[in-house]
Amino acid sequence: LTLMFLSPFPTLPATPNHLRFHQQALMELKILEALRKKDKDNTYNVVHMKDFFYFRNHFCITFELLGSAAFSS
Repeated sequence: LTLMFLSPFPTLPATPNHLRFHQQALMELKILEALRKKDKDNTYNVVHMKDFFYFRNHFCITFELLGSAAFSS
């Protein structure tokens, strides 16, 4: 996956452009939103979703930037 920098947060294309993957992404979006609402004071050590959007018919999700170590293998 290639990081996209269209927003101030790192963004990953979440799904290929297929209906079944899109439906799965919407379910994941609901889960990520629930996690964000439950952890408003950032005490549970989970990565928070910041936003989502469509880019060239791909569903993309932006997350908080954790630092360079999160992207190295």
